[in-house]
Amino acid sequence: MRVRAMARLWGAWGVTLLGLGLAAHAATIAVQASWYPNSEPDLGGYRLYWGTTSRGSATQPSQFSYASHQDVGVSATPSATVSGLDDGTTYYFALTASDTNGNESAFSAEAIFGPGREFTAYNDLAWFSPQASLNITILTTTNGFADGTPVGQLLDHGSGAQLPVTVTVTGGSGVSGDQGLNAAAGTDASGVFSGKVDCAGTISYGSDDLVLAFDGLDPAFEYELVVYSDRNGATYTGAGSRYHYATLSGADAYQNASSPEATKLSDPDPNDTTRYNAGYNHPYGYVTRFKKIDPGTDRAVTLTIKRDVGQQYYTYANAFMLKATTGRPIIVDQAAAWRYRRGTAEASVPATAWRMRDFDDSGWTPGNAPFGYSSETAEGPFGTTLTDMQGSYSSVFLRRTFVVENPPYLTELALWAEIDDAFVMWINGEEIARTNMPGGAGTFHAYNAFSAGGGEPVTWTQTLRGDGIPALVPGTNILAVQAFNATLGSSDLKIDVKLTAAEAELPFAMDGDGNGMADTWETRYFQATGQSGTDDDDGDGLSNLDEFICGSNPTNGGSVFDVALNIGPSGLRVSFVALEASGSDYTGYDRHYALQERTDLHADAWKAVAGYADIVGAGQTVIYTNTAPAGLTFYRGRVWLE
Repeated sequence: MRVRAMARLWGAWGVTLLGLGLAAHAATIAVQASWYPNSEPDLGGYRLYWGTTSRGSATQPSQFSYASHQDVGVSATPSATVSGLDDGTTYYFALTASDTNGNESAFSAEAIFGPGREFTAYNDLAWFSPQASLNITILTTTNGFADGTPVGQLLDHGSGAQLPVTVTVTGGSGVSGDQGLNAAAGTDASGVFSGKVDCAGTISYGSDDLVLAFDGLDPAFEYELVVYSDRNGATYTGAGSRYHYATLSGADAYQNASSPEATKLSDPDPNDTTRYNAGYNHPYGYVTRFKKIDPGTDRAVTLTIKRDVGQQYYTYANAFMLKATTGRPIIVDQAAAWRYRRGTAEASVPATAWRMRDFDDSGWTPGNAPFGYSSETAEGPFGTTLTDMQGSYSSVFLRRTFVVENPPYLTELALWAEIDDAFVMWINGEEIARTNMPGGAGTFHAYNAFSAGGGEPVTWTQTLRGDGIPALVPGTNILAVQAFNATLGSSDLKIDVKLTAAEAELPFAMDGDGNGMADTWETRYFQATGQSGTDDDDGDGLSNLDEFICGSNPTNGGSVFDVALNIGPSGLRVSFVALEASGSDYTGYDRHYALQERTDLHADAWKAVAGYADIVGAGQTVIYTNTAPAGLTFYRGRVWLE
């Protein structure tokens, strides 16, 4: 369950629901609710309402009402326990107070208890002006600010419902209403906060670090945290003046996606700190932004904001946004439907053809993962049990189609598998992963091969980036897996696979229309933004997004990225031009290149030519000479922005 204590929900009578806590783990659960007592002299009692549909916010009520309620008497520390709720179901709670004549107050804001959910929450750290929209939390430091409320649960900006996420704000040297300003239009900060939070007013912090501690995060979700910091002091520019250092800690994984002009530092983990001048930031609208935050099983992360220890000045923070999403789009999920073939013979002729997109697997057997068998009931259940495998065959072949609409947008492919004992995995015939198999990438293993090791089912993960991402096509692609056992008599085998993806995303200040291409680049070539990244306007076989990544002209069919091959006295010469990612189109990014080779398009895997796996473009011509080519060799170039 996700909701933690210290929710803060005001009712018309000043009733504040402190929070909801889990009392027991079982098929059914009990939830404990507590709230601040009402101070009215004629208080008669409280009524706690709950149900599986939201009543909606005060400004956006739904047609539903709560299905259940419970009356609670007057107490100095009022609380109630609700039992018999279904584990895994989301419940909505609200509270009212009544006087001794039975007159009931309006509902408090709504609190949510249940599995994680997608949301966007905004918090104004210094509330001194009317907000552009409702459903914004006001949680801020109490240091030098008597009205501050330092801990509470965030509100979903769309519905006003209380979220399962708590933030605690500590430190800071005070809150000021005559400092701070909204960011200029078209900046990163404007793209996040404009029309939602009025960023006039700011917290200052100096010797006391400002700490934002988030709890109740769901590890099944990914989070994005954005902080805007501005003092609105035109004289606070240059070195040693109001520098903002924001460090993320406690996350199992994250990506520092702060404004490209900000400096990303390592302290001690890669890129966990963002530095920029917050003294006069509103013309620039730089933000601290961490994306793809995995909170881990403790469900908590912390952002600590410091001033420059080498100076004596304060720096500032105005507002933050926290967004929860389901993370990378799932391309192939666990327990998915596959087609499979028992490893009693090679799956195709030639033996590698079954891995390719155009292979006809209509004669294969349909089945659901996980595939395998075991003599231990704890290792099941299996979606497809291979009851005849033990003593008969050592491998199983699996194929699963998946759809990618815009391959150039993909910046990461994350692989997950539960495996006992080994596998090799391909996408469109290109090997992408292997574990517990002898030999290196591209090594062929026959249908009757065995793994190089094994044991009980283990979870295996790997993330592909840059040149490691295989060649995908718009539309249908194929994921092929061959799972292997350690021996014919092995007591078990198990394989399940999950494949997720991450898409490219430029900062708002560079890509206001969110199509993956810089607005300045679109305007230069098309005289307007809002172009389709998948269109091929000049008919050269590269999409507009491909051309943006490559640095070629999307309106000129002769402008393409290609690899040249020439035979000379020294051998086979392979070359290409590595263009620099320069100008406002690519602020904060470098263009990276890799040269890859392969000797058999059916059997082996693409692999980087030694010394050519990651080359940063600077306008140079990259040349590789194969002085002793042995047989047929294929080459390709890969380009990506990073």
